[in-house]
Amino acid sequence: MDDFDARIAAALDSRSPPERDPLFRLDYLRRREERAFRARLLWATALFLGLALALSVCHALFGSDALEITVILVCGAGAALFGLVVIPVMPSILARLRFR
Repeated sequence: MDDFDARIAAALDSRSPPERDPLFRLDYLRRREERAFRARLLWATALFLGLALALSVCHALFGSDALEITVILVCGAGAALFGLVVIPVMPSILARLRFR
């Protein structure tokens, strides 16, 4: 019976999955983070273009008297871009700066 158990164990071991590759895992995490960054950048670009369109419309409707509206929209666009692009990656940037 021991010979039978040894053969079963050998057969099961030969069909076991390969060991995990840590470099594959790191590469996967890097690709996932790049995809998320591209998505955030796409949203930020769309937001910026939308605000640029809003600025154009305000300037066309109100003329040069819309300086206050223009300044508010530009500051809002800058804050939104900062929030979408910079803030999510800030912890990783700070972690890199601390260990180097």
